[in-house]
Amino acid sequence: MRSLRSYLKSFIEMRVEIAGIRARQNKRARNLGLRIEEIQRMILSKISFEDEELLLQYEEAISAKDVIIYERVYWQGLKDGIRIANRSRNITQM
Repeated sequence: MRSLRSYLKSFIEMRVEIAGIRARQNKRARNLGLRIEEIQRMILSKISFEDEELLLQYEEAISAKDVIIYERVYWQGLKDGIRIANRSRNITQM
């Protein structure tokens, strides 16, 4: 049986993925995505093949960092939600 921490890690990864999917459905996020793609095409048209590889590595590193940030934010939100629930339960029991 998986530990609670392992379960929560899997749960958070799933929720972050769902949040990303929902964010891409947002009109503003889609427009930003299109703008990013446009800028990327402009950059790629001006750089060498070796520089393209470097740009790809750069984008992959940023994406990996972003996933870590999103997971940390979700963890913090989960902890805050539990803390708020516990405090509100303590207040209502007074």
